[in-house]
Amino acid sequence: MRGATLTVDQMYLDGEIDRARALELRQRYGVTSRERAERSLAFADHYRSYVINYSSGEDLVRTYAERTGADNNARWRAYESILNQPTLPADLQ
Repeated sequence: MRGATLTVDQMYLDGEIDRARALELRQRYGVTSRERAERSLAFADHYRSYVINYSSGEDLVRTYAERTGADNNARWRAYESILNQPTLPADLQ
């Protein structure tokens, strides 16, 4: 469902849909209340594309860590490495 709500945010921020439609779609595909959809959309209004970039970055780091090793220790070492040295997205491909 996260992918669907990110798509809604992108469409809204790009001006493809208006706020009312974005709220409707967030409620439907995010399976959430109107109040929560309004808060989420307000966050997107304030932080703009950060919302989308943050989620994409999270996915990129998680995939990299999971590829690094099958056990938890190897994955934690991968996270530690990312946090302790300059790392570009291309480094995680």
